[in-house]
Amino acid sequence: MTAALLLSRFEVPVVILEASEQRDPLGSKALCMQSDVLDVLERIGCGSVLAAEGVTWTLGRTYYREHELFQITFPEIGERAFPPFVNIGQDRTEHHLARAVAAQPLIDLRHGHRVMDILNREHEVEVVANTADGEARAIGAYAIGADGAGSTTRKILDLPFGGRTFDDRFLICDIRADLPFANEPAVATLDVARVDEIVVKRALAMAGKGARVGYSADPHQVIEEVLQ
Repeated sequence: MTAALLLSRFEVPVVILEASEQRDPLGSKALCMQSDVLDVLERIGCGSVLAAEGVTWTLGRTYYREHELFQITFPEIGERAFPPFVNIGQDRTEHHLARAVAAQPLIDLRHGHRVMDILNREHEVEVVANTADGEARAIGAYAIGADGAGSTTRKILDLPFGGRTFDDRFLICDIRADLPFANEPAVATLDVARVDEIVVKRALAMAGKGARVGYSADPHQVIEEVLQ
C-alpha cells in the first residue's frame, strides 16, 4: 500500500492484488518504526497520525527479574519532525494506509486475489491470480512483490532472499494509560521466568502515559502458557 500511494503521487495508476478476502485487524504484529520511515509515510499523509497514535520512546531498559541490567538512551527529537522510534500495532498502520488507499482513485485494491504466476514480456508484466470466481489477470508495465517473508513473487521468479533467523520469541505489550508516575516514555525488555507484579509495576513506572513491554519467552514454551 505504501508503494502504491507513493506512485499515485506521480499520477501512476496501480493495481494491488491482495490474497486475503478482507483486512484482518486482529493478530497483526507490533511495529517499531524509525523516524526515517515516518518521514516516508508522511509523504502519503500517514506519518503524523501514526506518530501521534503510537508510543514514543527515547529510553530503553533491560531487566532480569526485578533487576535493571542496563539502559540505552536515544537522541531527543531536536529539530526533526519525528521521534527516533514509534511503537504501534501493525493493524493500526494498515488501517491508516487502507484509508489513504480508499481515498485515492488511482489505486485499485483487489482483495481475494492470490498470485499464482508472473509472466515477464518485453514491454509488460502479466500477473495471474486465483479468485473465488476463477482465474484473474492483471497487466502492467511493472510488478512489485510486497508479499512478505514467504514471498510468492520471489519464489516464482526464483529470487533468493538471504539472511539469518533466530529462535528468540517475544511477547510485546503497548500500554497507554494516565498513571501517577514520572513522564518518561520508554521501552522495557524483560528476560524473566515469568512476568510478575513487581516487573509490571516497574515497567509502568517508566511512563506517565505510554510504555512498551517486551517479554523474552522460552522458544520451547507453548505460547498459550506464556500468555496465561
